[in-house]
Amino acid sequence: MKKILLTMFLILCNVLALSAQNGGAIKGDAYFNQRVVGLKKAGTLEQEVTSHFSDVYVQGIKVIGPMNEKDLRYLAKLAKGGTLNDLHSANLTDAVVENIPEGCFKDLTYFMYIYFPSSLKSISDNAFKNCNLLAVVLNDGLETIGNSAFYGVHSKSLTIPASVKHIGDAAFAGNKGYKTVTVDGANTNFKMVQNMLCDLKEQKVLQCFDMAEGVIDIPQGMKSIGDEAFSPLHNVTTVRIPSSVTHVGSEAFSAAYGLKNIEVAAENPSFTAVDGVLFNKDQTDLITYPASKDGQSYTVPTTVKHILDGAFAEAGGQNAHKGMKGAEKRKNDLTKVTVPEGVESIGKDAFLYSGLSEISLPKTLKSIGSNCFYYTDLTQIVIPEGVTRLEDATFGACAELKKVTLPSTLNYIGRDIFAVYNSALTDILLYAEVPPVCDDEAFHTFDNSVTLHVVGSAVKKYKQNSAWGNGPFDSIVGDLTPTGVAHVGQSADNVTVVGIYDIHGMKLQHKVKGLNILKMSDGSVRKVMINTLN
Repeated sequence: MKKILLTMFLILCNVLALSAQNGGAIKGDAYFNQRVVGLKKAGTLEQEVTSHFSDVYVQGIKVIGPMNEKDLRYLAKLAKGGTLNDLHSANLTDAVVENIPEGCFKDLTYFMYIYFPSSLKSISDNAFKNCNLLAVVLNDGLETIGNSAFYGVHSKSLTIPASVKHIGDAAFAGNKGYKTVTVDGANTNFKMVQNMLCDLKEQKVLQCFDMAEGVIDIPQGMKSIGDEAFSPLHNVTTVRIPSSVTHVGSEAFSAAYGLKNIEVAAENPSFTAVDGVLFNKDQTDLITYPASKDGQSYTVPTTVKHILDGAFAEAGGQNAHKGMKGAEKRKNDLTKVTVPEGVESIGKDAFLYSGLSEISLPKTLKSIGSNCFYYTDLTQIVIPEGVTRLEDATFGACAELKKVTLPSTLNYIGRDIFAVYNSALTDILLYAEVPPVCDDEAFHTFDNSVTLHVVGSAVKKYKQNSAWGNGPFDSIVGDLTPTGVAHVGQSADNVTVVGIYDIHGMKLQHKVKGLNILKMSDGSVRKVMINTLN
């Protein structure tokens, strides 16, 4: 009897929902209240949906009654298929739930609308990150918004309710579509200043929105700039940092496409700018090279020890130098970076989406972050001895990359190391005599025939290794020596030198002090030690 009554209740709810289909719906939501489910007990949503809607699509749903994390993650499961028949709209206005859990709706391509209940108090970190939400309407009563909670959504407007007390870093970053952003006048914790959302209690710039243009002056008194606070921006050309700022978050300016110049107040104790490039005060950390700074080449200062996350992201890339085309753009786009001896680390996303086509790396380098060279124009690269790990997608989407030389010290390779668009890649030279440990998906996106060159004595090890010898390479050849030289042989006295290389295989313009590798006209190679130069 109870089941019959519940079924009748659900049918009545659906009829009422259909009769009020457009009432309270966000414009464009064609799936608003398509199915209605009433819950008497939290944690039973999946049971109710499968019981009453197992034979129909659930593209839109309204939930009435108590919910918990299990129910919310089930909603995400309904949307995870990523097809037109999966969940697009969830109306929770008559539900009772206080928290959206961490990462709950992250990366859901087709989940576009959500309606929050008045009971909601907090939205956790990454809850809707890279979710395709077309509108974000925050409820009165909401108090906490976590880090990256709405990162990369597609909402065009945003209002921060009076009740909000905390907003995490990058909560609204990654969105190019915001047209209007306001803070309720009764909210004493946050304020909009020159298109920047500022946390008044923390004295932090949380987000500069893409409506901003030209020169941006960070207000004196602000102590901190949040992670990805100026990402993404199209039309901001200069950012001025006052003396009060003592903290700049990770990748704060990494997608400020139009940025040409960063200025820092001379009396700032923590940061300085040299020729528009942002450093920490003693210039040991290179923080940001502006994406649209003019110049084809840049030499990192010798004081630098660390190139931080996103430091050269977008520099000279497709989004840089808005309005420039052809020869003018090529003349101004950054393509070459020289990294001097002394630099020890390069952070994640450091050259992401940049126009980089040539880079020299120092022998002092020990670590390289994930996505470091993702979607650059590199044609070849030599990773120096001492680097032990290649993190996820280090060379992802490098369509021009033909040759990669990896050191004997390498012991780990991450996921999607050469992910997508790597059709130019033909040769990987790897001097590690013990096959590095690989993520299960390290090479699963190869889309070209690639030859792996290893030290002669290590060929058998690589061929028998499940990660290296199980199909990803066209062939594995043992033509390297432990010295880092590809085949050294003897030649007749009448042959001539046609190329000079260092021990890592990089071509030189002339002989240098130390070991030189000479490529001869008969195809052989000679190893020559130069002690003094004339």
